[in-house]
Amino acid sequence: MKAKELVKLLERAGYVEVRQKGSHRRFECPGKEPLTVPWHSNGNDTLHPKIVKDCLKKAGLI
Repeated sequence: MKAKELVKLLERAGYVEVRQKGSHRRFECPGKEPLTVPWHSNGNDTLHPKIVKDCLKKAGLI
């Protein structure tokens, strides 16, 4: 999964980008754990499956 695709899923789940530092974007949602998503090559890089699974699990999407 690409970073852009993951961000779209998180935004649909209510997450909002609160800041960016370097190549990482920070997302927060009231009542849920904040998430950090690596953002390399304008979000076109494929993320490691463990990163995707961890983010989706923390967001309550799986």
